[in-house]
Amino acid sequence: MSLFRSLHSTLTSHPWAYALPIGGVCAWYVFVTSWQSSPGSLPLGPVLLASFVGGLLFERGSGNVSGVGFRTGIVGALPLVWYSYRAFPYIAGLDQPSWFGVVQTMLILFVIVAMVVLAGVFGKLGALVGSWVATKASRRGPAVTAE
Repeated sequence: MSLFRSLHSTLTSHPWAYALPIGGVCAWYVFVTSWQSSPGSLPLGPVLLASFVGGLLFERGSGNVSGVGFRTGIVGALPLVWYSYRAFPYIAGLDQPSWFGVVQTMLILFVIVAMVVLAGVFGKLGALVGSWVATKASRRGPAVTAE
C-alpha cells in the first residue's frame, strides 16, 4: 500500500506527472489507430480510460482531479494537431483569393482548438467519474457477517 500512497502523493503534488506520460501513451495509441483507419478520426476512448484511471488514483475529490483529466485529454489529442499540418500547404496552393485562404485557415485552427478542448473535456469527465468511483469504493465499511 505504500507504493500506492507514494504514487498518489507524487501525482497530487505534480499534476503533469500523470498527464504527460499517460497522455503520451494515449496519443501514441490514438495516432496508430487513426493512421490505420483514417486520418480524420479521433478515437477518444483511450483518453477517457486513461483519465478514469487518473481519477481513481486521485481519489477523495482532490481539486486536481479535473485538471489532471483535462491535461491528459489535451495530451491525448495531439495526433489531431499532427494530422492537420497537411491542410495548410494545401490551402496555400489553391487558386483562390488570399482572403478566402485566410478565412479557411482560421476555420481549421478553430476546429483544431475545439477538438483539443473536447478531448480535454472527455478527459475531465473520465477523471471525475474515476474519482467518484474511488470515493464510493473507499467508503465501504467493515464486511457484514451473519453470526
